[in-house]
This record gives sequence, structure tokens and C-alpha cells, in this order.
Amino acid sequence: MSSRIAPMVSLALMVPSLAKAAAGADADCKPDSAARRSVILTELTKAQHDALRFDAPSVAVAAVSTCGVELLSGCRLATRVAFEATPPTESTAAITAADRLRAALPTASADLKHNLAALKGGEVRTLSVGRRVLSRPLVFATEVVGECRGATHLVSQIVYGAVEIRGPAPDRFIFDGTGDPDACAAAKAGAKAPPGDCGEPVAATLTRLAPDVLVAPNAHDAKACKADDPVACTTACALGNASGCTSLARQIEKASAQVESAAGNVESAAEVAATAKKLGVGAAPPSAVVAGAKTLQAASASAGPQAAAALYAAACLAGQNLACNNLGVLSERGIGGPPDPGQAATLYEAACLGGLVRACNNLGTLLRAGKGRPANPVESLALFRAACADGEPMACANLGQQQLAGLGVPPDAVAAVESFRQSCEAGESLGCRNLIFAAKTANRVADAAAALEKACKSGVPGACAAVEQLPGSTPPKGDNQ
Repeated sequence: MSSRIAPMVSLALMVPSLAKAAAGADADCKPDSAARRSVILTELTKAQHDALRFDAPSVAVAAVSTCGVELLSGCRLATRVAFEATPPTESTAAITAADRLRAALPTASADLKHNLAALKGGEVRTLSVGRRVLSRPLVFATEVVGECRGATHLVSQIVYGAVEIRGPAPDRFIFDGTGDPDACAAAKAGAKAPPGDCGEPVAATLTRLAPDVLVAPNAHDAKACKADDPVACTTACALGNASGCTSLARQIEKASAQVESAAGNVESAAEVAATAKKLGVGAAPPSAVVAGAKTLQAASASAGPQAAAALYAAACLAGQNLACNNLGVLSERGIGGPPDPGQAATLYEAACLGGLVRACNNLGTLLRAGKGRPANPVESLALFRAACADGEPMACANLGQQQLAGLGVPPDAVAAVESFRQSCEAGESLGCRNLIFAAKTANRVADAAAALEKACKSGVPGACAAVEQLPGSTPPKGDNQ
């Protein structure tokens, strides 16, 4: 017959005194740097349960250390996360070693720790009926409010249902658990809340908060320095202004490209001189000149982008959306290091959620191409549509490309003409070029001619040439920036 040995064990989120007691009164607690970790929740106190319900307009924050997991009840992220109902789903994980179970139950009581060996060969059974998931990939520590000293992780996901920790057969016993499995089995998909006795938090995912590198009160003052004043931007960045760091990084990028180009010109000139010498019409350059040019070119190609990336990273961690986007561009293109489209997607997403429409467009191009993340033309279409509506010309061009090609939406040449028109008239030459082909496909040549002539008069690059090409056409292409 099953028996419940420890009915009141709090396993996942504890008050500070209990967390420290679990690790020893004199324990030297150090912050846990794990980016993500999952924990099992059982007998929660009312305060812990209420903090994890996610039906209030805030999200719980935790301090994770070598001493355990502590819920910071006075620290919150002010955002609302909706409950997502799912059909009842049962999962079972075998308990193969006590240390693995201990890792899943980071703040287990002394009683449970003493009996962990007896659970080897048993299982953890979870019956889930829904979850609440924070969709944001990055949350900066500056965004959480309240008594947040020691905050390291956000409770980014809660799974609701029932959980049981069972000992090994044949003398199986239930060591601990919460929720009613029978009530969970009767749950229905589409519900607005977990059903009755099944509405218990049974598992949580903790995601590390992005640390604060720059904490100056004027961290996002865009007027801290001019875009062409490296001295002022260096000073602003050193004083903790994230916008100054972003401007300085951009200047370093430009300077690096200019140095690399100049070095390439020196090398090309040296090659011409060497050829002239062979033909008897000039003197060959010293070999040191050629070697020096090559060395300067290689150094500029690596050192400049790496320095810019470091500045972008610092500003991004301070919540500067433009810095996150620019660092994403470097990551995507492999400038200053190997290409990392996965990291680029995360950085673009962070900047997009922060309101930078350029980043939304860039994320859309990765999702359309399946770079860094699985291809998702429906989501890329939504990103392009939203960014276009917010005035991003390149996004309008990309939106038109998907509408014309039927990616994530039925082919619609008429809608594509309108998207390309918006892009072209807003100053994007790619939209002007694509408008020609779409207009011919949709039989809207007259509309395209009017838009191109307007763009031509406004000085949009390529618009005047596009007007002359109206009788012919070439397939359009989308791109990011």
C-alpha cells in the first residue's frame, strides 16, 4: 500500500532561512551562473503558490545560488503572461541517481535528502494541463522592480497540473506530490485557467537575468555625444552611457573599414608597381610596403570589429536596442568572429521586442531563410508586416517579396505592389526595383510608374533608372540591413 512519508516538504522555492539551512548554517553561498535550469515544485506555501500563479500583471524573480533557490517575493517583472491550456499530457522520468534528483529539487528538506537513496529506481510522474510562458528571450536586471538584491533568474515558465515522486517497485510508495491526477485527466484544451485541484504549479523553468554592465542614470541619452566625435563618445561610454558606447562602436566599425580599404589600395598599388617594374616602366616597391599593407589589412579586419562587438555587447546588456541589433548584424555576418545566426536571432528578437523595427525586419529575414532557427515564413511575414506598418522601408520590401512569392500567405501580386510602393516611396531602392516585376505581374504598371516617378523626383537611388526599365522586369529579392 502506498504511503506518503513527507507530506509537507517544500522542494523548489524557499524563504532565505530555509534555503540556507538546507545547505548548512555557515555555507558560503555563491550565485549560480547557469543560463537556464528546471526545478520540480511540490508542497508550496500559500505565498509561494500565489507568487507563481502568473495571473497577476507581474512575473516572479528568484535568487539562485549554491545554497539553493530563493523566491524574492518583493521583486517582480511588471508584465502579464497568459495561461495556455493544453490537453492532459503525462510524462515519466526515471530516478537513476540521487544526485540527479537532488539537482531537480535544489532546496529539498533534510528529510528528503536523507531518503533520496531509497528513491533510486523510482520515477517522477508529471501530468500537465497547461503552462504560462514568458516569450521574451532576454530580460535585463534593470527591468525588475522592488527588493531585488541578489536576483539572478526569472521564473520564465510554469507548468500546471499534478506531480508525484514514486519509489521503486514492487514496494512502490509515493514520497511526495501535489495536485490531483484524476482532476488533471479530465482537463480540457482551450480552458482559460487550470481546472480545480489540478491548478497547481508543478515545474518551473528559471532563466538567467541579463546582468547590468552600465548603470549610469543617463545610460540611454542619445545626445551624450555626436556620431562623429570619438573623443566625446569614448568619455560618455566610460561614464556609463550606453548610447555613447553604441556610437563609439559604430565609429570603430567605419574606421576599421576605411583602414582596411586603404590598406587594400596600398597593396593594389604595390602590385601595379611590381608589374610596371617587370615591364621596365617603373620601380618595384619595397617588399616591406606590401607586407605592411597586408598586416594592417588583417589587423583592421579583426581588431576593429572585435572592439566594436565588445562595446555593442556592453550597451546591449544595458538595454540599448540599437546595440543589440548591431551586435546581431556582426554575429550574423561573421564579422570579428565566426558567423552565429542563432545568437543573431536572439539579439534581433531582444531589440525587436524593445521596439526597434529594424531589428524586427532582420529577425524576419533569418526566420524566412531558416538561419539560426527553424524556417517560419508565417512568423517572418508577421514581423515584416508589423515593421512595415511602423515605417521600416526594407521590411515593406521583404513583405512584398513574401506576398509575391506566396511565402506564409497565398500569392498576392496586388498586395505586393502596394508593399513595394511603400518601400520605394520611403526611400528604399530595393523596393523600387521589385516594384517593376510585381506591377507587371499584377497588371498595375500605371500605378508603378506613378510611384517610381514620385520617388525619382524625391531623389530615391535607383528610382529614375527603374522608371526606364518598366517595359522589362527581373524577379525581386528581399534583404536585411
